[in-house]
Amino acid sequence: MRFGEWIGSQVQEEKCVYLFNSAPDDRPAYRRGVLDALAYPSGHRIVMSYQRKYIAPELLRPNALRDRRAALVFLDRVKGEGSQPPPDHHFIPIRSVRVVDATSALPSNRVELTVELLSLIVPNDLSESSIRSLSQRPVPYRTGALPGKHYYFVLEDDPVLAQPNALLSEPDTWEKLAGLVKSSQTLSDAVIISLSHLRNYGEGRDCTLRVKGSGVVYALRPNTIYELVLRVFDLAALTSLSIRSSSDLIAVTQAFPTTIGGLGTYRVILSCKRTLESSLAGIFVDVGDVASDGSLRSVGAKLLNAKPVYLANVSPAAPLLVAFIFVVFFGFLFSSLSKEFFDESPRFALGMASENVALVAKVAGAVLLAVAAWLGFRKLPSGGSGG
Repeated sequence: MRFGEWIGSQVQEEKCVYLFNSAPDDRPAYRRGVLDALAYPSGHRIVMSYQRKYIAPELLRPNALRDRRAALVFLDRVKGEGSQPPPDHHFIPIRSVRVVDATSALPSNRVELTVELLSLIVPNDLSESSIRSLSQRPVPYRTGALPGKHYYFVLEDDPVLAQPNALLSEPDTWEKLAGLVKSSQTLSDAVIISLSHLRNYGEGRDCTLRVKGSGVVYALRPNTIYELVLRVFDLAALTSLSIRSSSDLIAVTQAFPTTIGGLGTYRVILSCKRTLESSLAGIFVDVGDVASDGSLRSVGAKLLNAKPVYLANVSPAAPLLVAFIFVVFFGFLFSSLSKEFFDESPRFALGMASENVALVAKVAGAVLLAVAAWLGFRKLPSGGSGG
């Protein structure tokens, strides 16, 4: 079982938490929450913010939400025609999640939920009707139905969603969900993407994903090549796609297509340079027209795309550090040996002339120091690059 898989899959809970996320035009963060939930692979974490009054009272108790199984549901607001009251919302269950933590810094009236993304929820004909059967689920605003009083955006109720279908792969599930979201009223103009984990190039093996603080970080090694696979649901809506790193230790290629027809699939190659220091870097996926400051294409306050960010810790392996210390130590030691040392310690001269042995030792020391510079600083003594 992959890191972060919900232990609740083996323990039946009486209640399930439901997190409803709408995507109004004037709330870019809300739109990003839905799009990011579709973009990240399992194991990643996102933060969702709700006003306290929109959370069911029983879930505001200390630790009531922590480590709870939940379902993230996209709420598509449907506009009414003319003076007619708005019709009921459309509901698209997107993802199973685990609530890692719930924090609220007083006197703030908002609660921030850190959730770990698990498997995608397989859509079926009963998904929406199942969500509509929940008591206290969101309804269109009208007289006699007030948010935070008659309905909530974070609530708990009986589990009503179907279990994952082993016959349907995750890419197929994502394609179905992306099609439903793309056909919604509030996210019909969004670019919907999906990302793989960072993988060792040519091996297909996912990199280790570790918890660091409230987030997760990929563990990468210097002098190693990795890859990232992206899928785009609607190529016609894609204006640009680029990947960038916040550190020069990670060189990133431009995304290049790997399939013809169907969904757009792209691959990106990431190369970690040699280093002896641990460095934390951000890998940013920019979809759409990107300004010089890294901001995304938008129309007014309307966010059109996801904004995935991967954190990566580039840290050398212990054997490399040991090798570096070894060659530096002996490099300086051999370089410091002189003819006088071998005159006073003839057993180290091995029967050779002292000046010749001293010369060989200095050459060996210079070679070892050059190797150390190549390992640690990616520079040769001449100033050239070591890769």
